[in-house]
Amino acid sequence: GGLGTLIGPIIGAGIVTLILELMRFAPELRFIIWTVALIAVLVIEPRGLMGLIRRIQGGRK
Repeated sequence: GGLGTLIGPIIGAGIVTLILELMRFAPELRFIIWTVALIAVLVIEPRGLMGLIRRIQGGRK
């Protein structure tokens, strides 16, 4: 999602749903993979994916 945005949680929910559906092939690894991915995003971009998008857009100006 993104801190302080309305569209961020909507996009985040869509991404979460997509990732969980793509990982249906490995149900025993599903939550391990999901947890690692979530922690990685929180460490790399604590403001969420919208924060990352804003940072990329800000660098282009």
